[in-house]
Amino acid sequence: MAAHDVVSAPDEPEHATSGSLQFTDHQDAAQNATSKGGSGSTTGAATLPQSGFRLVGVQSQPHIKALPESIMNALREQVRAAAVRALGVSDSAAREFSRRLSQGTLVTAFLLAQLDLHLDVDPATERAVELFRSRDPLLGSVVARLVNIEASEHERDGLLRKLRDELGEVRQTTAVVEQALAYSIADRTENFLRGSHNLHDAPITHKEAIHLRDMVREATRKQSKLEREREGRPIR
Repeated sequence: MAAHDVVSAPDEPEHATSGSLQFTDHQDAAQNATSKGGSGSTTGAATLPQSGFRLVGVQSQPHIKALPESIMNALREQVRAAAVRALGVSDSAAREFSRRLSQGTLVTAFLLAQLDLHLDVDPATERAVELFRSRDPLLGSVVARLVNIEASEHERDGLLRKLRDELGEVRQTTAVVEQALAYSIADRTENFLRGSHNLHDAPITHKEAIHLRDMVREATRKQSKLEREREGRPIR
């Protein structure tokens, strides 16, 4: 922010501006041109006014130039979104309003809104202040993150439900394989079919097969417990 000592209207050209900064703020020139050439319709001027950036009662008007484009784009996007939401104007009208605001208007309006300051400014800057105050960027960022977290939680819940269903199918298949293997082992000793080769006669749930299955389960459980205790035993 650099204050000029010479009192001049905001629409006057800056003769002392260096060549590198001469065209860094096209919006400022367009805004000043509109303030010279008159406003548009009465309704549009009342909702999204056109005026050159000016602080009322200040002799040396501040001039803000050459700020990073990413910062200015973010400020313009906030003004556009707030105008559509709060004023109910079309997206094209809100976008045009945000584009014709100068860097001085945007930065000053943003600071006035964030610091809760009250200064007499031109109508366009005053409208920008109102729009910035209607939207807290930090709160909006938090809300967006909460929405993303909620969406992620819903997706995770769906995956967990699918995983539970698949795990249930695996357990059922494991039980079938376990029973068939137990029957096969028991049949080698008992010879359940006794010469019959009819598949429908195979006693899959024969009591001896069930008994063998339970024995395998118990022996496996004891062996797993023994190995866990052995692995957890300290070295002496």
